[in-house]
Amino acid sequence: MYRKKAMLLAGVGMMILPQLTFGKTLGTVNADVLNVRSKPTTTSSIVKKVYAKDSVQITDLVGTSDRWYKVNVSGTEAYIKQEYLDLTRADGTVTATSLNIRSYPDVNKSKVIGNLKNGTKLEVLYKVNGFYKIMINGSAGFVSSQYIDCKYDSYVSQQSLKNVGTISVWTGGSGSSSSNSGVSSSTSSSSSKVTGDQIVTTAKKYLGNPYVYGGTSLTNGTDCSGFTQGVMKIHGITIPRTSSEQSKFGTLIQRAQLQKGDLVFFGTSTSSISHCGIYIGNDQMIHASTSEKGIIISDIDNMGSIKLQVCRRVI
Repeated sequence: MYRKKAMLLAGVGMMILPQLTFGKTLGTVNADVLNVRSKPTTTSSIVKKVYAKDSVQITDLVGTSDRWYKVNVSGTEAYIKQEYLDLTRADGTVTATSLNIRSYPDVNKSKVIGNLKNGTKLEVLYKVNGFYKIMINGSAGFVSSQYIDCKYDSYVSQQSLKNVGTISVWTGGSGSSSSNSGVSSSTSSSSSKVTGDQIVTTAKKYLGNPYVYGGTSLTNGTDCSGFTQGVMKIHGITIPRTSSEQSKFGTLIQRAQLQKGDLVFFGTSTSSISHCGIYIGNDQMIHASTSEKGIIISDIDNMGSIKLQVCRRVI
């Protein structure tokens, strides 16, 4: 994967903007090795180093033409040049009296699945078709970007409409207090009570969220097996970490027996598994696909060079 190389930056004078605090704003390092500095200049002392794909908390944005993020790295307050952090999550606030949450970023092709009150704090994940993909308490939806105050709007990533799936359920509430970015704990913790529909409903909350190789965060980035493991964990079901290990876990079933919530595994053979997902019915699965597409819904017969090899039931 292409990554920008860290480089020596010429020092430029700047005017410090008024401080803004965004406790849930996060960026991902896009340089191989990056110096974190004590002040927003390239001549200031280096206080730490961060590395490619590290997640960094952003607390402020300073500068005019020369922009720097004020960051918190392992408890240390410091600065990173804006271009070396890809914004993955940004704080936002609802400015409308009542804001509809939609299932899809198109007014004519979506339904209203919830609403938010004025002043509600939320997490902005990306832009698409004039909408923000937002999240509160682990539940995702789409809202019109014009009714969200997001100070980092210029740096929020753009997503293609063709890569965005429909979100059918909203469980994040409508209140005006700050949201909790952790996984929702409202789902059952006992695997004996879990149904396939519950598994699918939980999985769909994370549609559109990023794919990160080796990642396990359902909100900030996960790979295919991290996604299946994370969704199952919410329901109290423990499965192995990798797709190869997961393909040997649970009850082996045939394709004709597939039900919602079953796990499906892909590869060049049954002994060479390289991808996995959660079956949602109608020959479709939800899965963490690629860094370009993120978490999406796909046909299980349309996976290119890899084919469906193994089906497992773990609930």
